[in-house]
Amino acid sequence: MLPMAIWECDKQVSTIEEQPELPAEVIEEPIIEETPEQVNSVCDGLDKETCDANSACNYCTCYAVPSRCWTIEESAMLPMAIWECDKNSQTQ
Repeated sequence: MLPMAIWECDKQVSTIEEQPELPAEVIEEPIIEETPEQVNSVCDGLDKETCDANSACNYCTCYAVPSRCWTIEESAMLPMAIWECDKNSQTQ
C-alpha cells in the first residue's frame, strides 16, 4: 500500500481483498543489463573509506537500495532526491 501521507489517490481501497491483482508483467522485475564499463568499474565493490579516497569514485547513500561506490560520472546521473553522495559539490 502507498503511504497516504505522501500519495493522494483518486480511489481509496480499504482492504487488501479489494485491491485489483497486478498483471504478471508488472510484478516481474525488469532485466537490467550492465555495460562492460559498469561491470568493470574501478569503483565497483569498494567500501566507503576506499571509495572516498579514490578521486575517480564517489560513495553514495540511498535508503531505498544498498549504498555503493560509483564513478564520478555515474554519480552525477543519480537522482539527488534519493541519493546522497559524499562528493556532491564536485559532481554538480
